[in-house]
Amino acid sequence: MAGQGPALPPVAPPAAERAAVANITSLRPSEQAPLAPAAPIARGQLVGVIQFLDGSSRLDARDRRILSDVLLLQRQRGGVIRLIGHASQRRDLPDPVAHRVTKFERSLARANSVALAMLDLGADREALEIFAAADSEPLYDESEATGEAGNRRVEIFLEY
Repeated sequence: MAGQGPALPPVAPPAAERAAVANITSLRPSEQAPLAPAAPIARGQLVGVIQFLDGSSRLDARDRRILSDVLLLQRQRGGVIRLIGHASQRRDLPDPVAHRVTKFERSLARANSVALAMLDLGADREALEIFAAADSEPLYDESEATGEAGNRRVEIFLEY
């Protein structure tokens, strides 16, 4: 169309197929379902990433400025803000089930922390979707600490 810039390609969700946690301790390792709830496939754009310290879900002033900018963008364009929490793959516990549960809980705590901050900034509760990917979607090789740090994040998508 004349007068409009090129359309940005939609960003695909990090994982199209996920299952909710359900009685994970009663399943044999070969039967364990992924820990994250199903993220709906929708058109959207990655609009922010919040990084976290090891084991943390705390936000700092810089993070809150990013969230404020995301909220401003959402108010201008409309749509839903989808938050996907992530954790590093480092093995904290030798038991594989405990490891998976811990990583899920940590990634969910990060997504919830971002959601609560966005609500404090005035976001509409109905415009937020929260998901946890645990350690299933690393972006970086974790053979060095910088890779591990890069995988401790919440990705923020604006869905239209």
